[in-house]
Amino acid sequence: MTNEICDRLVRIVGELPDRDIARLAAALQVTGGLARLRSQATSPIVRSVCDEVRQAVAGTSDSFAAGVLLGALGARQLQRQTVDVVWSGPASCMKTSRLTSAAVVDLVDQAESEILLMSYVMHDEPGLAAALERGVSRGVEITLVNERPTDNPAFHGPVTAFAHVPARRLRWPSDRRPIAASLHAKVLVVDRELALVGSANVTSSAVARNLECGVLVRDPIVARDIALHVDDLVRLGELVPEVRST
Repeated sequence: MTNEICDRLVRIVGELPDRDIARLAAALQVTGGLARLRSQATSPIVRSVCDEVRQAVAGTSDSFAAGVLLGALGARQLQRQTVDVVWSGPASCMKTSRLTSAAVVDLVDQAESEILLMSYVMHDEPGLAAALERGVSRGVEITLVNERPTDNPAFHGPVTAFAHVPARRLRWPSDRRPIAASLHAKVLVVDRELALVGSANVTSSAVARNLECGVLVRDPIVARDIALHVDDLVRLGELVPEVRST
């Protein structure tokens, strides 16, 4: 009987997004939580699933059902975890994924909630700029972090890229870094679900001409940890918001 309940619950939530499964599990751990979630849900699919879950767990504890849902969610996320090495530059006889500007734009276009883009050099690439603007139109929150001459006298790149994109812009102030230190990380994090970490700056030459290597990690734990590290650097005052002149 227990196995039947588990199988039924997994089938019921099979087509739901991860966040809705997590909401259902959380609701089941609070007295009256499932009924409250159903009454507040705007999606008829979520309301219907709430009804099906209530029927499925009749005769068992809500906490048990919550554990089943969290287990199913964890198994789903584990199946999605992949690490893919991506290259730009000359090809070899090895089968490799290509790091192209179109691939980066595609990752940005997948964003539903937030984008973190960090680079030593950041040029105003038209394709990426358009993708970021599309993200803004979907309600995606964008954070841009790049090096600046005022913080690193050895840096001679552009100060502000994607000037027309509404974004939170962070800098690493000179008084918060060791002498001759550079903001040299190259990271793209999408929705705290996937992360592209590598050698390439946000420039056309990086993916069109240079020999660059990166790792695309589809793992919410890794992606979230990267984003949380940046969040904590902001909290500690190591990264600060850019003050743009009017």
